[in-house]
Amino acid sequence: MKEDKQTILIVLLVINAVLILYFGTTFNRNQKSNHSMLISQINNINNTVSYLDSSITQRIQNMLDAKENMIASADYEYVNIDTANNKASIDLTVQLKAVSADSKIYLAYSEIDKSSHVQEIELAKKEGLSFGAKFELDLDKNYQYDVIERVDGAGEALLNNNQQNIFLYDRFYRMRVLMDSSGSGRNNQQINFDYIFSVDDFGIDDFGLEHVMLEVFSAGRLIDQIDVTDKLESRVHNNLKEHYNMAVASGQIDTQMVIEEFIEHMEYADEEKINHRTYYFLTHTIDYDTDYPELELNNQKAENLYANLIITCKDGYESEG
Repeated sequence: MKEDKQTILIVLLVINAVLILYFGTTFNRNQKSNHSMLISQINNINNTVSYLDSSITQRIQNMLDAKENMIASADYEYVNIDTANNKASIDLTVQLKAVSADSKIYLAYSEIDKSSHVQEIELAKKEGLSFGAKFELDLDKNYQYDVIERVDGAGEALLNNNQQNIFLYDRFYRMRVLMDSSGSGRNNQQINFDYIFSVDDFGIDDFGLEHVMLEVFSAGRLIDQIDVTDKLESRVHNNLKEHYNMAVASGQIDTQMVIEEFIEHMEYADEEKINHRTYYFLTHTIDYDTDYPELELNNQKAENLYANLIITCKDGYESEG
């Protein structure tokens, strides 16, 4: 009987220990879960406060900038592009929000990142609060400019809160040739190199494509240079042509209207409205045994074979891809 009581007591103690362990574990788990939820909520609140603070600050700054900025608009158009002398003649116009009586308006410009070499020209009054000037810039440079108001005996004022830009180099050089895609595929007999690239000649012959060379490398060593110009296939992507075709297809214009009449009809004479970008497609195949037998190429060894395009335009500009 005594032994039965001891057994029952031991069982009760074990059950009690299990219950304590279970409830203790559950409590700790709930505490950790609650703590994690609390931390998460605090982080969410902090993130929201940070976002609101940044958003409000930016909105206030934008409002202050808009209030301080006295330039309603600034724009320019190309008067002439002289490829022989690498110059662009532009006609720049700024529209001001207000101007003091008897003031003179100046344009202070320099190459981007070379603000120590600032040049100035006076802007002539056009109409109302519009001022402008025609002047020459180098095609292969990017520029930044400020608009300044000066009144005799009353000092000067900067009319723009942010410098304006004229990206000539970016437009006529950096973005002229674009490599759209390139790749290769090989087997035990040959390797194909495939390229798609485009050239924007801006409607100026001197900016167009002259020739394309394919450089072939093996294990980092130049082993061949091939003129692939005659292998190029091209397609002109011209927004004007697309608009003309759509206008004919939709019945907006008579089918007898030629594209020259369409240009006048839609006022497309502005060169900026016409895309002169031509897309070029190239596939060059190298046969291991025929082209480079000395390399004893196969599918595995051809891993070390790669190619590079040298694209040259008529004005001498080169781009690699």
